[in-house]
Amino acid sequence: MNYKKLPDWNSGMHKRIVKRHPDGFIGAIIQGERGQGKSMYAYKLMAKVYLTIGKYQSLNDGEIHQVTNEQEAYQAALEHMIFSPRELINLFKYNNANDYVTPALCLDDATVHFNSYKFFVDLYEVILLKGMFDTIRTVATGLLLTCPKRRNLLSFLRDYDDLKIEIKQAPGGENHNRYARAYQFNWYPDDKKYRVIVPFQDKYSLYVPGNKEDPTTPYGAYYEKRKKFNESVTDKMEEIMREKEKR
Repeated sequence: MNYKKLPDWNSGMHKRIVKRHPDGFIGAIIQGERGQGKSMYAYKLMAKVYLTIGKYQSLNDGEIHQVTNEQEAYQAALEHMIFSPRELINLFKYNNANDYVTPALCLDDATVHFNSYKFFVDLYEVILLKGMFDTIRTVATGLLLTCPKRRNLLSFLRDYDDLKIEIKQAPGGENHNRYARAYQFNWYPDDKKYRVIVPFQDKYSLYVPGNKEDPTTPYGAYYEKRKKFNESVTDKMEEIMREKEKR
């Protein structure tokens, strides 16, 4: 299962998002053990979506950007890797104001800012977030959420799992090859029993062009954005601890 360039990679989830854009909606919760490749799957998947659609409207400058190659596709995907509620709110506001539907977005490491304990810490914010997600199909076609465990998400976010995608390492020991197996739960009318089907299984490599030392490459750019997010979370934790010590 060698690395394939985006045009040659066959992805079942990609096909479903592109087919529904811009008037439909599909959500998927991508879960698996830490370090298994959830984020890289979402990153590659969105890059392929943007490469297929061929353009996107940037939240950063408001311009329509053409997507003609892998570098531009990963750039579009990275812009739609969401790491905080503020980024998500900005996207909602922009899309509503400009009547634009984002092809695909991902709440990466969703349990950091959208975990089930938030209900007890900030109920008002949870209510606002739920209201936003009730209208998400007006601003996005494909919603991806990456997390180690689905049950750790806010309860209303668990309803956006049209598909549950589980990341597994391919046989062969230590390698960069992965399977993204999709599960679909079809409930019977009594809402007590359901039937599970596997509509597709994507094969992919963890490899993304570039390296973390070079932020001009797709992998380096993702690493840099995630690093800044981790730093902001650490700063916030230190601030909370200082406030607690003052009491």
